[in-house]
Amino acid sequence: MGSSLYQSSQRRAENKKFLWILLIVLLVLTGAALYVLVNMGRLSLKGPAPSAQRSVESPQGAGSTGVELVRKPMPMAEAVPPASKPVEAAPSTYPDVSPKTSQQKRKEAFGLNTSVDHVVQAQEPFSAHGRQWTVEEIQRRLAGQALPSPQSSGAPTEPGAEKIALGGYVPKPMPAASAETPVQKTTYYGVRLVRPGENVWKIHYGVIREYFARRGIELPPRADQPRPDGQSTGVGRVLKFLESMVHVYDTRHNRLIENIDLLQPHNLIVFFNISEVFSALDQVNVQDLEALRYLGSTLQLRHPSQSRVLLNRKDLQAPPIPPLPHGEP
Repeated sequence: MGSSLYQSSQRRAENKKFLWILLIVLLVLTGAALYVLVNMGRLSLKGPAPSAQRSVESPQGAGSTGVELVRKPMPMAEAVPPASKPVEAAPSTYPDVSPKTSQQKRKEAFGLNTSVDHVVQAQEPFSAHGRQWTVEEIQRRLAGQALPSPQSSGAPTEPGAEKIALGGYVPKPMPAASAETPVQKTTYYGVRLVRPGENVWKIHYGVIREYFARRGIELPPRADQPRPDGQSTGVGRVLKFLESMVHVYDTRHNRLIENIDLLQPHNLIVFFNISEVFSALDQVNVQDLEALRYLGSTLQLRHPSQSRVLLNRKDLQAPPIPPLPHGEP
């Protein structure tokens, strides 16, 4: 029995020793695991060393100083807004039409195939209402008569169309496209005999649409109508200006028609200086149409910091022509 008690006591001692060994092993494993986890945590918190802090040995060779170089990070390029392009005039598309060119060729050169009946110089005769006329003769007959003031021609007017808010800045004149004196071209007039149902606005819009079509720009049928907010479009402003420089002549009563809203087709001739108008419009890019302003007697191209007068009604008025001799019909 004593032997049995001895064996039981020895077994308990061995079990206790095994437990201590197991406990020590577990503590060692736990400590090792904690060490690994802590070190991994530090690495993840630090992250990879930035390339800016990496030391690079200087290449060995001629001129090498053996000094370690620190590669500095390249500064990120700041987003620079694109510089605003200066306002450029459109390339001139004014046709070089010889005075010897036929009527059909002139109309084709200007692109005015249907909007006008004749393209003539001031002294060239054209046929209208059973006889020959010239622009110069009509101007002589009208000598001393007042020119028509700008009128509405059925298109809604723009509120404040002849005024523009400058927004606190003083517009600077735009530089001329060229300092050279332009070559003097032959002056041509567009002449149209009024048809039933026509008005000056409709006639001029036909001219403007054909003009831009020659430049490869197709204007929609209602580009002359005001926008939903009531403001005139750029095309509408061009037409308003043209109204102020057109002449409508009644051949039967030898008088100028002042109310251009009411045109009766009989014996009426509409004419204007297409050379001046087209030369000015050649300076306008299609994206600049909305920058056009009709101010007083001028048609101007206005941008936030620059402006240029394209057409001045005073410059388009022909010099005074003496009237016909007394007694001449």
